[in-house]
Amino acid sequence: MKVGLIGAGRVGQKRAHHLVDTGTGELSLVSDAVPEREAQIAETFGASIAYGWQEVVNNPEIDVVIVSASNDLHAPVSIAALESGKDVLCEKPLARTAAESRTVWEAVNRTGQTLKTGFNHRHYGNVMRAKDLVDSDELGELLWMRCRYGHSGSGAISHNPWFTDTSLSGGGTFLDNGVHALDICRWFMGDFAEATGFVDTAHWHDISPVEDNGFGVFRTEKGRVATLHASWTQWKNIFSVEIGLDKAILEINGQEHLTITLRENNDTYSIDREHFEVDYDESFKLDWLEFVAARNEGRPPLADARDGWKAVEMAEAVYESSKNGRTIKLSDS
Repeated sequence: MKVGLIGAGRVGQKRAHHLVDTGTGELSLVSDAVPEREAQIAETFGASIAYGWQEVVNNPEIDVVIVSASNDLHAPVSIAALESGKDVLCEKPLARTAAESRTVWEAVNRTGQTLKTGFNHRHYGNVMRAKDLVDSDELGELLWMRCRYGHSGSGAISHNPWFTDTSLSGGGTFLDNGVHALDICRWFMGDFAEATGFVDTAHWHDISPVEDNGFGVFRTEKGRVATLHASWTQWKNIFSVEIGLDKAILEINGQEHLTITLRENNDTYSIDREHFEVDYDESFKLDWLEFVAARNEGRPPLADARDGWKAVEMAEAVYESSKNGRTIKLSDS
């Protein structure tokens, strides 16, 4: 399997390493907007340098394209690759807007190719364990979810200037780190029917109108609610997902911990804390291996194009709600 990499930044380099380390393919072509970075990764992996992303997607010898460029390129590059008969792993968010994301999903349906959205957080050990517990029905019905996901923002802003240009990024923290949590909420609870929220540039004032904080409330057709606070002003990183069920509360903290609080018949509680040994890059490796497996088996991957589209739709609904001061209906397709 010959792979072309479009975007050789931090995440693109992770993808290249896992591709090679797992022995699942060969990195053949690299394209990046920064010539020095492009040359470095090409030399490291023995790949050739392409003159623009179009050369990668049009090369008949390339089987798979990894899209890890700026968000404005996610939709056009993914669609071009799909239409050229390539399978695609596209980093999150799938595109800048819900409309762009839907065109990618439509291209997958039109071409019959495989596309995976890079939601590597689904492969955190504690997230996978929590999903198994919820799906087992042993803990009763899922009632609500409450998420907080934040970092300081300084690294993203200084190392990726395009993050703060809405024409390139599409948005701030809700489309950056927040979209991972939105995807997890949908994965656990299913599609949402409506969204309400607020976004604000509370601290990094020079990046406005890109938000450094966002608050969203999402409700399903059954009336179940999930909330998210996404932030670029969480000075100490946090990834927290709480899941309320009839018989338990599950608390995901970072990648390392899952706390299970059981509700007994006499209203006493027992708390079990599970620990997960974490290699920082393990979720990216598992994400890649799931893509390879789905491709080989001819099935949709975990976190497909529709998942990517719907997560962006949720973020966009919060932007619209914040702007217009009303609850936004989400599409049911």
